[in-house]
Amino acid sequence: MFDFAIGAGDGQYTINPVYENGGDFSFCNVTVSKEKTIKVTDSFNIPIKGAVTLNPTNERFFVYVGLSF
Repeated sequence: MFDFAIGAGDGQYTINPVYENGGDFSFCNVTVSKEKTIKVTDSFNIPIKGAVTLNPTNERFFVYVGLSF
């Protein structure tokens, strides 16, 4: 199953630097994420997590992945 998060705000979080507009209350991010453990050996696992985030106000899209050791 995936995790889902929505963030909203005003001011600096919703101003579009390209169009120099905004500042009103709006959605500033929509994120879908997933965590999984990869089994390497019987005694060693690597936790991995990743997410995609869309900022609809600034029209930006982010993808990120993280590993834990």
